[in-house]
Amino acid sequence: MKLTKEDQAFLENYDASAYDRPSVTADTLLFRLTPDRGPRRLQILLVRRKHPPYAGGWALPGGFCEMDEDLAACAARELYEETGLKAAYYGQCASYSAPDRDPRTRVITVSHLAVLPYDFPQEPAAGDDAAEARWFDLTFDLEAQDEAFTGKVYLTAGAETIKARIDIRRDAEGNWRRQPLGEVENLAFDHAEVIAAGIFALRDRLYRTDFAFRFLPEPFPLQELQYVFEAILDEELLRSTFIAHLNHKLIRTSDVDAGLSLMEQEYRHDPEAIFHSAPFDIWL
Repeated sequence: MKLTKEDQAFLENYDASAYDRPSVTADTLLFRLTPDRGPRRLQILLVRRKHPPYAGGWALPGGFCEMDEDLAACAARELYEETGLKAAYYGQCASYSAPDRDPRTRVITVSHLAVLPYDFPQEPAAGDDAAEARWFDLTFDLEAQDEAFTGKVYLTAGAETIKARIDIRRDAEGNWRRQPLGEVENLAFDHAEVIAAGIFALRDRLYRTDFAFRFLPEPFPLQELQYVFEAILDEELLRSTFIAHLNHKLIRTSDVDAGLSLMEQEYRHDPEAIFHSAPFDIWL
C-alpha cells in the first residue's frame, strides 16, 4: 500500500517524542556439541561482561539494535563483535519485555537460535563489551510439581558453575511461562529464563526440522546422529524407537556388504522427507 499525500503531510509533522521509546536488543543462543568421539555434551556460549551493570557476570552475547539494521543483523553483528564467531542462525526464539528486566532503562530483547557449524575450527575470542568468551556445558532437568514444572539449569566451564531454578507453568491463555526462582548468581539480566526457553526451542526443532543434521558432517554414522539427539534431549534414547522415528529421513551411503553394524553404517539425511510428530512431549 502506498502512502497518500495526506499520509506524507502527516509524517512531515510527526513528533516521535510524543511516545516513550524503549530500547531494543538482540541476544544469541549459540549452541554446539563437544567434538569428542562417543557421547557428546551440549554447550552454549556465554560472555563475561566488561562493564556495568553486572560487570564480571556472565551473559548471552548480544546488544542494542542500531537504527539501520534489523534484529537478525543485530544479533549476528553483536555475536561477531563480542566473540569473533559467525554462526548459522535459525530464526527468533522468544521476546522478553518485562519493564524491569534491565536496570538501565526499559529494554525489550529478542533471542535468536544459532548453531556453530560442526567443522568450524575457531574458538571464541572476546572483544568489544566482552571481557571473556567461553563455552559452558549445559544440562537441564525437569521435575513435575502438580500442574507445573521446575526446570534446573546447570552451566559449567572449568571452575565456573552457574545454577538456576525455573518455574514453568501455563498462564490463563494456556501458554507456557517461565520464571526464575530466586536470584541467579553470576548470570546477568533474565538470561536464565532466556536459556531455558532456548533449550525447549532447540528440542522442539529436533523433531520438526532438519536442525539435528547441522551438528554433523555428511555422511555420518547412525550412532553419531543418536548422540546428537541424546545430547540435546539430555537423556539416553531407546535405539529401536530412535531408528523407527528417523528411518524415513535417512539415506544409507555405506556398502551393505561392508560388514558394519547398523549403528556404524553411514547415512545422509533426505531433506525432502517430512517429519512425523515427536514420539514424546519435548516442548513445554
